[in-house]
Amino acid sequence: MQQRISIVTQCSLSRNSRILELVAIAAERFKTRVTNLLRGITAVIVLIMKFWLMVKFDPEAKRWSAVFPELPGCATAGDTEAEAIANAHEALALWFEPAPIKLPKGAKMIELAVL
Repeated sequence: MQQRISIVTQCSLSRNSRILELVAIAAERFKTRVTNLLRGITAVIVLIMKFWLMVKFDPEAKRWSAVFPELPGCATAGDTEAEAIANAHEALALWFEPAPIKLPKGAKMIELAVL
């Protein structure tokens, strides 16, 4: 069984020269928290990404597994199919959570986005 799960991010934008930068940040981090960072709402942008979720019953474990084949290491399980799918939503959100990165001396972090 294959099912699509969507991430929806809303980004409120004010009219200034940072619009493209803010959209890039929202697109990369997939955070609804961006809405709270921006004031003076003039537009709402909804970014939707869809991923395949493979749900399968494991007769040995007597549990349902849920795996996102496109996202390495993004998997979960549940006692029922519905629980596995619900857990998959949380696993997907956690997979996109930014991790702290320790940079070597002389290195810098640059954000890029595909528009």
